[in-house]
Amino acid sequence: MSAPRAVPIGSAAAQAAWRWHALQLPFVPGRVRASVARWMLAGYGQPITVVLPNGLAMRLDLRDHVQCHIAVTGEWEGAIFDACALFVDAGSTVLDVGAHVGYAALRLAAMTGPAGRVVAVEPVPAHQRAVEAQFALNGLAASLTIVNAAASDRLGEASFDSGIGSNAGTGRLAAHGALTVPTLRLDDWLDAAGITGVSLAKIDIEGAEGLALAGLERTLGAARIGALLIELHPTELPRFGSSVAQVVAQLTAHRYRVRYWEQPGAFRDGPPSADVTYLLAIAPGASWPEERRP
Repeated sequence: MSAPRAVPIGSAAAQAAWRWHALQLPFVPGRVRASVARWMLAGYGQPITVVLPNGLAMRLDLRDHVQCHIAVTGEWEGAIFDACALFVDAGSTVLDVGAHVGYAALRLAAMTGPAGRVVAVEPVPAHQRAVEAQFALNGLAASLTIVNAAASDRLGEASFDSGIGSNAGTGRLAAHGALTVPTLRLDDWLDAAGITGVSLAKIDIEGAEGLALAGLERTLGAARIGALLIELHPTELPRFGSSVAQVVAQLTAHRYRVRYWEQPGAFRDGPPSADVTYLLAIAPGASWPEERRP
């Protein structure tokens, strides 16, 4: 079977769908506006394929907020991934914890190259299939490992909410979610897989970041992860008994050095601003770009 034909970034169909995602109706309740948008977006059920700026193709569902944004612009918070590229070695192993449908995994795959390994940790079966399809589309299936679980501080099961409205990337552990998913400690999985070094771990799990780090205590203590890119969710962290300060403390306890993503677009030393959304932590002995010898 031939690969699906790619359409240009910013195609007419993508822009038309994006107008519904961005719908604003003054004086109309948000839930009504969201219902109207979902009803109109139902007509965009046929996926499209685009070629990202890094040359890799991605299959996109325009009904999903993040995927539609990628179809219109070619990226999703791409400057943040660009800033992390210096910490990823060709041929290395990377972790994508909370892989959604594979955008970050593809960005990481482009950094590691065909000799690298991408481990995608994702508990939602439909998202797992999407990530697998993205890598197969690019002839990179051999470099992908899917872990069917949610990263946590314990082995077991948990309730999971698979997403909110048209943004399936907001899936999270929840008290009364529609799904029951397996959970694991990444320490245990990495040991069992024989992975002794990870160049970059990206973690985006909607408030459960502290749980994932608690499940990485041995790995962090041995500095076996060179750098961690963590999306912070300050309003969600308390649901898991955590906070931004506690996440930072979990990293600095193992002598990782932390910077925060601040506008106009760079990782900077703290303290972080109130609206900071990402941090980058590097292992003891690692250096920031300006500290490296020319």
